[in-house]
Amino acid sequence: LPFAHPLYILFSSGTTGIPKCIVHSAGGTLIQHVKEERLHAGLRDGDRFFYFTTCGWMMWNWLVSGLASGATLLLYDGSPFYPDGNVLFDFADAEKMTYFGTSAKFID
Repeated sequence: LPFAHPLYILFSSGTTGIPKCIVHSAGGTLIQHVKEERLHAGLRDGDRFFYFTTCGWMMWNWLVSGLASGATLLLYDGSPFYPDGNVLFDFADAEKMTYFGTSAKFID
């Protein structure tokens, strides 16, 4: 598909007014995500990449772009607090996770 082809629409948070929809292009999104993941986060081929997110949060799109860096994606479906607050850390250990991402709300 063309570089400028629409990939998805994200909405701003609305903290400075009403939420606004922002159309992201396929080429621009992939370049930005690969730049962030490889240069800033150090993601490499063979990494086992996890980000605790839902499909509705923009970090889902960032996680999926990890495939472009050769990472294996690790996904978790369920409460991060069942059966206890260690479930994601147990998952990280069991799956030999090399990159763990989460939200400020989870940490809080």
